[in-house]
Amino acid sequence: MQGSGSGSPADDHPTLILSESQFPVKLGLPSVYPSGHRVLLVEDDMDQAAIVTRWLERSGKSVTLVSSRHAALEQVGSPDYDAVLCDLELPDGSGLDVAKRSKSQWPRRPCIIVTAKGDLGLAVEALRSKVDEFLPKPLTQRKLLSRLDDLLKPVETESILAIGAHPDDVEIGIGGILERHRRAGHQITILTCTGGGSGGTALRRADEAQAAARRLRAVLQMGELPDTAVSDGHETIALIEKAIRDSKATTVYTHSLHDMHQDHRAVHRATLVAARGVPNVFCYQAPSTTTDFNPSHFVDIGDLVEAKMDLIRCHESQAERPYLADDLVRSTARYWGRFAGYVHAEPLEVIRSKG
Repeated sequence: MQGSGSGSPADDHPTLILSESQFPVKLGLPSVYPSGHRVLLVEDDMDQAAIVTRWLERSGKSVTLVSSRHAALEQVGSPDYDAVLCDLELPDGSGLDVAKRSKSQWPRRPCIIVTAKGDLGLAVEALRSKVDEFLPKPLTQRKLLSRLDDLLKPVETESILAIGAHPDDVEIGIGGILERHRRAGHQITILTCTGGGSGGTALRRADEAQAAARRLRAVLQMGELPDTAVSDGHETIALIEKAIRDSKATTVYTHSLHDMHQDHRAVHRATLVAARGVPNVFCYQAPSTTTDFNPSHFVDIGDLVEAKMDLIRCHESQAERPYLADDLVRSTARYWGRFAGYVHAEPLEVIRSKG
């Protein structure tokens, strides 16, 4: 992986490092998911917790309840929640600590602090903690749900389609980029064109692909093209065209043409035909890309390397593959970072970018 690239990409193309504020597609708030929003409720008064839980569940939301600052701090780092509703005064400390951690890790996730104290100083501190709302007790169902639903309303967002010939391809190539899309609230679809049967049991590999998709809150589409014999013809084009239609993709990521694996090259060619109407098309690096792989865009994944490693670890059946070694994945990201200000980066060849 690290050896890919022909000299310095900067010699032939302008180097662009894309941070969150410069991402190829605009950022948005978390999307609404069909299963309903998931709320982390932090409340030590069990009577109050029962009432609020009933309100939330009747409005179609699922609730996880914890009753202490310590338990909340353990939970709030998880990507599983769409909103945090937290009491200010907890038995072992302040709910503002929970809010601060939530906002530091998931700045776009709504966080509401509830308190029986009408203290202006506390309200100011809450705002400084980037809390979205500061609600006084006693709560009313209408006010709580109205404010929470306002904060959770979807905005116009981007739809991302990541295409791989086999399970684990997209996680290896753009795991960090996809995690950044997820944190931005973009809709993500992963199309895996084959079951990867040549690299293990297809059923197990499908389960692993689904586990990675769940981490990204992505829709997974599994094709049934023949592993190691994917063509760039009608069948593959039709599969990708359907994924583009279903996802209403505005950005597509696919394999590079500069690749030793025949399936990767075929998927690349088929994607270019199928995605002819998509405004943003990028190609990522795979372990089998050749020295002709020549990216010109680099996305900073310095704060996302661990998330990428977690995605790759979902593919347990492939753990012994040398190109999935932890140190190699990290050093590859570090290598590409030399062209983008010495950060950790994922490289992209640009087919089309109108973002």
